[in-house]
Amino acid sequence: RQASAVRREVARAAADVFDVSPRARTRRAALRAGVSGVGPDGVSALAEALGADLVIQGEVAGRGRRARVVVVTRAADGTELRRAELESPRGRAGRRAFRAEVGPLLVASAQALSAHLAPEPDPEPPPVVRPDEVEPPPPERPADGLAVLSGTLGLVGRTRDADVELLSGGRRAYASGLYPELRVAVEARPLANDPGLARGLFLRGSFAHSLGLGSQTEGGGAAVDSTNFLRVDGDVGFLFGVDALEIGLAFGLGYDGYHLAPNPVLASAEYLYLRPGARARIRALGTELLVIGVDLGYRATLSRGAISAQLGADGDTHGVDLGVSVGGNLLADEDLGFTWGAGFTYVGYFLGFGGLASDSPGDSGVEHAVRFRAELGWSFR
Repeated sequence: RQASAVRREVARAAADVFDVSPRARTRRAALRAGVSGVGPDGVSALAEALGADLVIQGEVAGRGRRARVVVVTRAADGTELRRAELESPRGRAGRRAFRAEVGPLLVASAQALSAHLAPEPDPEPPPVVRPDEVEPPPPERPADGLAVLSGTLGLVGRTRDADVELLSGGRRAYASGLYPELRVAVEARPLANDPGLARGLFLRGSFAHSLGLGSQTEGGGAAVDSTNFLRVDGDVGFLFGVDALEIGLAFGLGYDGYHLAPNPVLASAEYLYLRPGARARIRALGTELLVIGVDLGYRATLSRGAISAQLGADGDTHGVDLGVSVGGNLLADEDLGFTWGAGFTYVGYFLGFGGLASDSPGDSGVEHAVRFRAELGWSFR
């Protein structure tokens, strides 16, 4: 019932902002365009018929003091620009208040229409990059499966044979036969994922201890109460890689301990040594799936334990070792860290004795050991 009064107030407020199409002309164009209610349907046809840039629509709902007015402004293409819900005007003061609210709404609609009709700015041209400013793509991680860290647990079958010639012409000897040993080993290649030379840096360490080993004097003599053999070693080095071949140098520290209870033949030997060495690796299949390794080292012995006091503290001891191994992991082929290995190692110490001795003085000696190992473990990228 109040729609006519509201329409008049909106038209008066619109006349202060826009050039308003006469009501009769607008009504005829609305009928031809089929515009109904406040929906966007038909708005573009109405605006085209009138040559209008903006269409104002409205709706009054409710009665009396509860009547509410919805005013909607749309661009000629039907796009909604602004919408407001106002109180229906009642009396002269109410009409003035109503126009005071509608006026800013229409001004804001005019501003929104200008923004809506403004042409989109041309896209900025892409920056010109000189060839010397182009950043190269980051290098990809090598796909050969080289692990950053790997650890293995292995079972070793090994021997220890020691033979010392005395100045008196006699001999002292120890022969262990083949005995088992448990070995734990780790290797780190901290820069394995670097595609450059830095990936050649490596650190290794291992610990091994005899299992169930015992000793007795030759000919069924008295048993030696306890026999424990253990060894610890570690080194750091660098390998230079050329395709599937890596070759380089290492330097490390190691300890071989052959601990025997007091006996009439040989005392315990504890070899603490520095080890400069060479190392080579060949990826036989192009990845870490199958790797052949060779290690060669010199052992500069710093001390040799109780055997020195027994046979003569003076004299030098030198050692060598040679190892050949095969092994690998499944990182490159199956993306699994499963790691395996097998190997053979020979270790030899060459001893000289002199000076005071607590037993028969020794002249020279030699010690040999061979080790066969098999191991399983896990690798991490």
